[in-house]
Amino acid sequence: MRTCRTSCRNGIALLEPLLTAVVLATAVSAVIMPFTAAAQSTAEDAGAARAVSLPRDLLAESPSPFSDPDAIEEGETEVIYSVEGAPVLRLD
Repeated sequence: MRTCRTSCRNGIALLEPLLTAVVLATAVSAVIMPFTAAAQSTAEDAGAARAVSLPRDLLAESPSPFSDPDAIEEGETEVIYSVEGAPVLRLD
């Protein structure tokens, strides 16, 4: 007949590695979670920055309804081609 002492030791020997694996898995997930959250936050910030910059760039490229598209702004040069095809610079 078996005594409780030997069967309890066998049960503890099986339970100990299982408990160790659970504790290690919990510790690893606790260490990894902040890094995952930081990466997700960085990706969301990059998406928000892109969402703001695209319309801003489109507005910068589009002409204003109140400006003359043929006007030359200060500091710009206009190239006019002569009849012979040679470029002539016009400075305003």
